[in-house]
Amino acid sequence: MSTPDQRRSPRSSPPNATVSVTDVESGVEFGGDLMNMSLGGVMLHAPMQPAIGADMELKFEHPESPTLRLHVVRVERQAEGFDIAGHLTTR
Repeated sequence: MSTPDQRRSPRSSPPNATVSVTDVESGVEFGGDLMNMSLGGVMLHAPMQPAIGADMELKFEHPESPTLRLHVVRVERQAEGFDIAGHLTTR
């Protein structure tokens, strides 16, 4: 029997990784702090609350980093901001 927290690939937690986040539909941009990442998904902490189902573009600070597409599946309010989790998708 599987549990909801089982993953297909291991998560990694990059140290102090900051991302630029852009809501694809509205064009609203904000910064976020990457909490963990796996081959299929990302969790980040940000000051803004995207809608469940929103598509977001993530860009790392490094200039050679690719832009990733995130489909938001979970948003949890925290004391300061929101934890945002989603699946990585192709453009």
